[in-house]
Amino acid sequence: MRDLLGRDGWPTVWRVLSEPVAAEPALQPEAHVVAHGLGAEAYRIAGSVAGAFRLCTPAFWSGCYHGALQAHFARWAHSGDVPAAELDGVCRPLQTEARWLWFQCLHGLGHGVTIAAGYELGRALALCGRLADPWAREICYGGVFMEDWVGRPGAAAAHDHGAGHAPGGAAPPGAGHVHQSADHGGHAHHPVVASAGGEAPTASGITAIDTTDLAHPCSAVATRYERACYLFQTSRVLARTGGDFTRVTAFCAATPAHVRPLCYQSLGRDADAYGGGDDMVRARCVAAGDGAAWCHVGVAKNRVHDRHDPRAGLAYCAALPADEATRTLCGAAVGEEVRLFAELVGRAPLCASDDEAVTRGCRFAAGLERQRPAALPRYPVRP
Repeated sequence: MRDLLGRDGWPTVWRVLSEPVAAEPALQPEAHVVAHGLGAEAYRIAGSVAGAFRLCTPAFWSGCYHGALQAHFARWAHSGDVPAAELDGVCRPLQTEARWLWFQCLHGLGHGVTIAAGYELGRALALCGRLADPWAREICYGGVFMEDWVGRPGAAAAHDHGAGHAPGGAAPPGAGHVHQSADHGGHAHHPVVASAGGEAPTASGITAIDTTDLAHPCSAVATRYERACYLFQTSRVLARTGGDFTRVTAFCAATPAHVRPLCYQSLGRDADAYGGGDDMVRARCVAAGDGAAWCHVGVAKNRVHDRHDPRAGLAYCAALPADEATRTLCGAAVGEEVRLFAELVGRAPLCASDDEAVTRGCRFAAGLERQRPAALPRYPVRP
């Protein structure tokens, strides 16, 4: 690929990589790995993360973005710390340029600080906690929990998106890509997002995962980290239970009420990642009973991010044979993600759906309407 890049440039490289994947989607895992390498090359050429991101593409499960950030943070691997200027500075150029790229960078930052912290979870979370922006901290926390699982030496699952339904419960294609809400600020205003809490970051000292406790590490982290943790936890539980969705659904049902919707949202992401067609994905969510609506939220958000297109999430929501409240909530979930893709003036077309309930939910969460839809469920308040 490097020879092709030097001869014909980035557009040709992405086209050559895309063609076999378009013909055979099962090649996506291999393309993701290649994209990682291209991201490292983009970083070498550009000399900065922001510059590398401009050469990358969101295709192939954002592998190029991941590779660029891995290359950047390699110098601090297992050092135990990252300079303060790096924490707030590495993603800042993207903050006003492209919100989607800022999100990707912050998520990758979580991966990077976890590696730098030697997979000491508390230290990595505390590094994210130094970020000035509350939303940025939440996205960084999500990257920490993902890297802690997929990258930790000796972990149950390696960072292998192509592991599929391999024996031992390895990650399915795309599993573990935790996509937090795009809401920036005012978490209580939006229906799918829990408050991040307000206590100061503290290092928990967690250096190993207790595999006898399905809720670990979420059961051991400070309250402010619960949201990001539970938005990923079902991927861990699926790995520990051999991909048993029945057990994972029961696990979510037993979680504390204030994080239960987040667990079901995580379940929805994994239900979609495991595939099997829309009927199978919907059935996994319906089996969640009272948590089905939040499971659909996870599916819709995953569709938006995997396809880099809010319309993919809207289509899933509109096809739900469910009540108005569920479709409104599903639309609101997509509306939160719409904030990543466009400024206010460009969001209306991204919320257009043939289903009125989906459209109303999307427009409200995207900031296009001030009046909260009457059918939109509210997130449970932490006791």
